[in-house]
Amino acid sequence: MDRPYNTAALRCTRCEVTPRVPGQRWCRECLSHYQRERRARQTPTPVIQAQIHAQTPVPQAHAPGLSEVQRQAIEEFQTALHEWQIRQQTRRQGWLPQDRSTIMVQVVRRLEHARQRLVALGIDPEALGGG
Repeated sequence: MDRPYNTAALRCTRCEVTPRVPGQRWCRECLSHYQRERRARQTPTPVIQAQIHAQTPVPQAHAPGLSEVQRQAIEEFQTALHEWQIRQQTRRQGWLPQDRSTIMVQVVRRLEHARQRLVALGIDPEALGGG
């Protein structure tokens, strides 16, 4: 067994016509064609930018019939409620230290004070989602 088994030149596995590049499966034409296709796929397509139109700011609408004091009380209540909800969430996730009583006591007091102020002004905290 001195002679190699297959002495024929290996053909390209893509076009199966021309001989392969040494160490590759494809011929030079198939390799070049594939690289051109790949580069074309990687080239981003141009994006048409729409013109940006200036928008006029919309003024914040206040609830009709509420005084400035009532609006401030509602805003204070919503801020305190939001802070309490965030603290409750972080407490469940274990982000606060073990002795969190000082933080939570302050938050609960602020929320309760805001709730009492709403009741004194004749606004139902339940209607604002303040359970």
